Amino acid sequence: MICGRLAPMALGLCFLSARVSGQAGSVTLSVPSAGVAFSAPTATDYIAGYIDNPNVLLFDGRIRGPANGAQFTGHIELCALGLNLGSGKPLADLLWRPSDLSLPFQSIQQTCTGATGSSKIIGRYVLLGNQGDRRFASGVIFRLALRWTDIAASYGTGLGLNAIITSP
Repeated sequence: MICGRLAPMALGLCFLSARVSGQAGSVTLSVPSAGVAFSAPTATDYIAGYIDNPNVLLFDGRIRGPANGAQFTGHIELCALGLNLGSGKPLADLLWRPSDLSLPFQSIQQTCTGATGSSKIIGRYVLLGNQGDRRFASGVIFRLALRWTDIAASYGTGLGLNAIITSP
């Protein structure tokens, strides 16, 4: 899904969905940002091979566990909802990392369905049995790999955030 034309060679990302699943616990997730947009790359960006987005896609949430004192872990996953970034630009050119810099940049993966995968997890938040609930906040930083052959006026894809709660 192209989220609108931006400056030449810009990428627009739109937050489209958050999905929650659980086992006798719950996760709520809030994303105050409507999307992420890159500025038009300069010659310096092309020489470097990438352009960083100066803004962080922020999110916050809350994990609530059952009254039985069991431990739960909330996982927040990030994925792309499209097959590519448009005009033949592969999803692998869209890189992300948690805003706490706990992971290096990695290519975004397609779809938020299937098994929870480490290549999609932004963060893990443990709720100990005696806590009842836990609040958390974090964010995602984006980078777009550039190629001299990138000539489209804009690129884009939908983003999905998946909130999952598991028990050990």
